[in-house]
Parts: sequence; structure tokens; C-alpha cells
Amino acid sequence: MALTKAGSSKEALADYNKAVALNSKKADLFTRRSELKIKLKTYADAEKDFARALSLDCRSAAAYFGRGYFRMALKQMAQACADLTKAQQFGNRDAADLLKYNKCSN
Repeated sequence: MALTKAGSSKEALADYNKAVALNSKKADLFTRRSELKIKLKTYADAEKDFARALSLDCRSAAAYFGRGYFRMALKQMAQACADLTKAQQFGNRDAADLLKYNKCSN
């Protein structure tokens, strides 16, 4: 996470890859790695990581929020709204603002 904040995205990705190799059962690692992959513009890989995170924790507000934000950027509005709604249901407070901004009906 520190490398990501410092702008060392490629080094951070290498660390996340190691962390996932050591603990492939932690949804949060996949969520954070997918967010980093979006920054690196490896969108297909990011989407796979969000899917993996949600397969590990189907109630992950962070994964639903991240995937919803990602889908919003790709103009996949119906899917984005569905993910943001789930994120809000599971406790993500930022999701409500994006739902409203995108005129999603809850």
C-alpha cells in the first residue's frame, strides 16, 4: 500500500502478487490489487481480481464499490448501479453519492 501511495505502481503490483501467492484466500488483497491494475490500465485483469475478491467474500463492500466505480468508468451503467447498490447495502458510505450522481434507482 505504501508503494502505491508513493506512486511506485509496478513495484506495488509485484508486492501484491507476492501477497496473493502467500494468501490467496484474502478478498481484500484481490480488491486492492484490482484497484492498482486499473491505475496501470490492465482492465481485464482488474475485473478478474474483483470477481475473485467477490467469490471469496460475497459481502465485500469494498469489492462491490471498486467494481461499481470501474464499471461506471466503462459506461456499463446497469452493472455499475447494481454493484454500487450492493456496496451501499454492505456498508460503503461513498456508494450513496455515486448512486445519486449516476441517477441509479435504489
